[in-house]
Amino acid sequence: MQSPEAFQETYDELQERVLKAVSKIQAEVKTNAIMVSHGDVIVALLQHVVERKDGHSGYYVIHPNPGSLSVIQFTDRPRLVLFDYRRELFESFEKRTHENEGLGPKVPRRK
Repeated sequence: MQSPEAFQETYDELQERVLKAVSKIQAEVKTNAIMVSHGDVIVALLQHVVERKDGHSGYYVIHPNPGSLSVIQFTDRPRLVLFDYRRELFESFEKRTHENEGLGPKVPRRK
């Protein structure tokens, strides 16, 4: 039997594991891919993309909301295209933009 400490992972080990998984997906998929995971894995990937070094701070700078969507474009260098997308935020932005363009009130979409 192993102790819980045997399963502990440092942040650097987590980030290395995430990047290996991304590399494997990139090698197998030549088009777009969707990856779904829990918060720590997503944060480790996002912080790598924006080149934030963990250092000794002990906290995350990037805090995506649960159930949100972030988009990363992997080319020569990964680029964060969309961060923390949530439907209600987009609809609010879309409504303000529509009204600011003089198009009148936005007609709500059917759900």
